[in-house]
Amino acid sequence: MGKSLEEVKKKVDELEVVNIGGIDQYILQRGDNRENPLILFLHGGPGNGQIGYMSDYQKELEKHFIVVNWDQRGAGLSYSDNIKKESMNIEQFINDTFEVTNYLKTKFNKEKLYLMGHSWGSLLGMKVIDKYPELFYKYIGIGQVADMWEGEKICYDYVKKMASKENNKLAIQELNEIDPPPYDNSLECIQVIRKWVSEYDGTMKNGELVPTMYKGMKNSKYYNDEDIEKWEKGGAFSAINMLDEILESSLFKEIKRVKIPVIFFGGKHDYTTPQKIAFKYLQKLKAPYKEFIWFENSAHMPMIEECEKFEKEVIKAFKN
Repeated sequence: MGKSLEEVKKKVDELEVVNIGGIDQYILQRGDNRENPLILFLHGGPGNGQIGYMSDYQKELEKHFIVVNWDQRGAGLSYSDNIKKESMNIEQFINDTFEVTNYLKTKFNKEKLYLMGHSWGSLLGMKVIDKYPELFYKYIGIGQVADMWEGEKICYDYVKKMASKENNKLAIQELNEIDPPPYDNSLECIQVIRKWVSEYDGTMKNGELVPTMYKGMKNSKYYNDEDIEKWEKGGAFSAINMLDEILESSLFKEIKRVKIPVIFFGGKHDYTTPQKIAFKYLQKLKAPYKEFIWFENSAHMPMIEECEKFEKEVIKAFKN
């Protein structure tokens, strides 16, 4: 039996371009009922816009919420050659998130939103709820970043250990050519580390992330081939201009207390942002409510690798 006219009217599936922070940025809103609460999802990277592939993993969430995927400044659909590199800094992204949140609140007539952040987006998310707690009910950090340099040390040791164990001569050679963290040439060194983290299942436990993202974008009604090229450019542009500032971030020093409930989702096999650091941080963090939920069969991407459990846990966390 088909949907009634009333149900069709209530459904939300809108990709909009909105002026945020002085530039055009793209915001996708999807949900079965426009009366439902809003979730704003802050993607990782920086520069890993997810409008092109993430909706495939949010079908159940869309029954309970309006799910908002936003390609941030310089990422995906929101990439442009005209974006000033000076604007690619954490403070600007906090301001952008503030503007996006208020735009959504007004558009859907909501008092507050729920916020989720993944990887880089989790660092941004914590900074946003620290500065603007009144805008959000609760926060979920996925692959939560807590201290970048501490995480890099664990990543580096992990790939060195795995390469040695398997006598992987190419990996050993490439790892010997870079210094241990803190790196002198951050971007080049991290690219080497991430390559081998991925090879040794520390990004996705089962499967490969980059082909998964490309497959999603190729099949997406929101992205075309030109948009995929923008996505590639945006990823490089964002990393080059933001990585050094992000690496110096440590939530242990910067945010010791928050005013809203926080829940962290951590993949047991995550060696991109190792979750034992996030777990340690959450133990120290003061919050009205806090919880850490482990995903036993995931690395850095539980929302893809354990999609069903992920959606159930989000609904449970945000509905209670």
